[in-house]
Amino acid sequence: MFSSIRPAILTVLILFGAACQSVEPRNEYHVKSVVELESGQYTSPEKAAQLAEQKDKVSQQPSGELEPSAKVDPGETVEPAENAETMENTEPAAEEKTQSKDDADATKANDAPADIKIEKGGPYEESYFATIRGLRVHFRWIPSEGGRARYVLIHGFAASTYSYRHIIDHLRKKGHEIIAIDLPDYGYSDRILQGNQSAYTRANLVWALLDALDRSQKKTSRTSPGNPDEANSSIAARDTKKSTWQKEGRWILIGHSMGGSVITAMAARRPAEVEYLVYLAGAVSGGPGFWTQKALDWIPGLPSAIAWYAENSLFNKERFASLLASAYGRDPDPEDIDAYLEPFRIPDTAASILASIRESRSEIELDPASISLPALLIWGTKDTWVEPERGKELHRSLDRSILEFIEDAGHCALETEPEKVEELMDRYDPILRAMRHNAETSSPETPG
Repeated sequence: MFSSIRPAILTVLILFGAACQSVEPRNEYHVKSVVELESGQYTSPEKAAQLAEQKDKVSQQPSGELEPSAKVDPGETVEPAENAETMENTEPAAEEKTQSKDDADATKANDAPADIKIEKGGPYEESYFATIRGLRVHFRWIPSEGGRARYVLIHGFAASTYSYRHIIDHLRKKGHEIIAIDLPDYGYSDRILQGNQSAYTRANLVWALLDALDRSQKKTSRTSPGNPDEANSSIAARDTKKSTWQKEGRWILIGHSMGGSVITAMAARRPAEVEYLVYLAGAVSGGPGFWTQKALDWIPGLPSAIAWYAENSLFNKERFASLLASAYGRDPDPEDIDAYLEPFRIPDTAASILASIRESRSEIELDPASISLPALLIWGTKDTWVEPERGKELHRSLDRSILEFIEDAGHCALETEPEKVEELMDRYDPILRAMRHNAETSSPETPG
């Protein structure tokens, strides 16, 4: 929803204060607050502290006099929602690699373990939760019903899969396969209080989820149709039997606002698995300024003070509605205000978003000019969050792109002008596919 390119602390205060106003905390879907360990696993802050304390004790013990220490499970079990169904990937996992704070050495999302747990359930009919290295991620999965395309939808700052509600309905009617994801800290995914959250880290997480779903469908395809019990033993057998998941099938990546950086990183990681990209007011560069990040790092207690302010502010629905109006370019409907506000009732939302601002840096430069894939850029002419000039800059930097403007639309044209956005997507789909095909035939593509 909101762009991440406004770096001022004041903007952070207003945004979080308005969103998190004095509301009763709610956590219906068991969203956790977690920190990242050196191993790349995620666990609760309490268990992370126990592990750190044990490590300190071990390092202080003289050699040969080590006391046995209690085992602490770095993971955290989350009880599934009532009547939730689960499935697990049981394909042999490749040796798990240790990941550092910055993701410079992480080259592919499939470095993640294969035994990703997936639960059915959540706020939407098509909701699922995937647990990846202890991090629980909410996503919406609509298997193919005869459509030829496969879409990944990545939301923007302070938003969730809700912002794609119109596009999801449009693509569903065409029978396409759709994966819409709540990035960590947003929607109904876990809140990360400590850990790298660069665009590449998020891209790796999305690829890991797509790989897990791919493995589950391949496993389902090997299930004997003559054994009803076996055929119905997993969610995959029930919900993906009509899916057209194919090894050669490539993804169309759609990113709104901050989501533009994630789909750019995904394409940079594995271009051979991407058909083309769609930037909806996509903020590829920018984000929190250097001094904003340094202030959060250097000023003692500032992140805690901002989080406290956010969670105890006097802002009300009217103030939040005015912020939505600035992004929409019109007054939001009451149900939109409620839908955007609801995830902010989850504890530690403000703290985790602040943590993501502090730890969003990467040693790998995110360079759209290095992406040779076709791209469609759609911008509102009255977007004051990611201004139209940013769209023109991105258009000039990309090798093969098409830029379209929607007159009088604001930052969230996918919500306020969905028919126009969908018409542009449908109109340019065959052109972008042809561009992708022509690029393949003219020059061999280097695998990602």
